[in-house]
Amino acid sequence: RFTKEQLDTLYDAYHSSYCTETDFKNIKHYGLNTIRLPMYYRNFMEGPDDKLVMRDDAFEKVDWFLEMAKKYDLRVILDMHGVVGGQSGFEHSGTRDIDFWDVEVYQEEMCHLWQEIARHYVTPVEEGGRSDLASTILAFDLVNEPVNRNTASTGKKQWDVMDKMYDAIREVD
Repeated sequence: RFTKEQLDTLYDAYHSSYCTETDFKNIKHYGLNTIRLPMYYRNFMEGPDDKLVMRDDAFEKVDWFLEMAKKYDLRVILDMHGVVGGQSGFEHSGTRDIDFWDVEVYQEEMCHLWQEIARHYVTPVEEGGRSDLASTILAFDLVNEPVNRNTASTGKKQWDVMDKMYDAIREVD
């Protein structure tokens, strides 16, 4: 029922208020040192799921988040909470589908996305990357809650796919 412009406005309002500088100050004040940032593939990519492309503003919000974390001497776990096709069937992953583990093109899209994320944070600032923020990243959580249909655990299928993403990241970082 929303136009693209209305959806963009709604998403921008959500993302700009999700975490503010005050939150980083409070986290530091209470003696914590790490923040887990849940991310969704559509924060970075757009288009049909089998032909995704990187958004022009793909790293704008994550860069800001990492800048705030760096300012307050905090570390960040980049947590891919929702992958193309869905990884767990839980709504918090963006869909109740669990097609990611069985659809090769979805897996390739996520390999590409993780490569782009890794590349962005190893590329020098003068070349358009944000290597100045790399030390703020504590870890990449490749897939949040990776389960298969009718199971409550991570199995060989999931480990094999995550190994592909790991190998893709290691090609650039």
